[in-house]
Amino acid sequence: MNDLVNFMDKWQTLAGSFLGGVFALLVAMYVAWNAKNRDEIVSAMVIVPDLLHIFAARSRIAEIAASKRVPKAKWDLLYATLLVKQKPKLSPMYTMSMSRILPVNISLATHLSMIDKIYPILCERIDEIKEYLNVLDSTDKLPVSIDVFNGKIRNISNDMKLVSKHAFCANELIHKLILSKIAMWYRFVYLVRVPSAKDKCYTLVKTGRT
Repeated sequence: MNDLVNFMDKWQTLAGSFLGGVFALLVAMYVAWNAKNRDEIVSAMVIVPDLLHIFAARSRIAEIAASKRVPKAKWDLLYATLLVKQKPKLSPMYTMSMSRILPVNISLATHLSMIDKIYPILCERIDEIKEYLNVLDSTDKLPVSIDVFNGKIRNISNDMKLVSKHAFCANELIHKLILSKIAMWYRFVYLVRVPSAKDKCYTLVKTGRT
């Protein structure tokens, strides 16, 4: 009888220690997950305004072109001149915030990384066109041939269209995968789903164009 009592006492002690360890582990995992989740939300809230700013800039240019009935052949020049006047800017915190949410989803990581890659090139091209236009204003002559100038403004238009598409797709994914109340469900869905060929954002990730 004493042996049984001693055995039960030791068993309860071992079981209590085991359950206590499991509970402590679960609490530690929850605290770590909660901290990571908060960090992702804060980073997302830093990035989203930049994405909306880029996408809105392109939409605004398209609206101006439509309201003034600008021929499509001159849309590239309109893009360039308007971007020279009001160039969208990324937050200094963009790259650091982006790095914190890249592991969330591979498509989101691709969109954000492409923006981080394309946007500095776009800004350099806008600044270059701004210099050309300043020379034109002061001398009535472009410092480069018209073919070179047209090629450069076409590059600006193409870059702006591409970066705005990536911004639109990244914004959609951030709201679903991070800011949504059912973000974990969306993450599971995006993990197991087979993307449709009609999904423009998926096509943009796979081919670089829509």
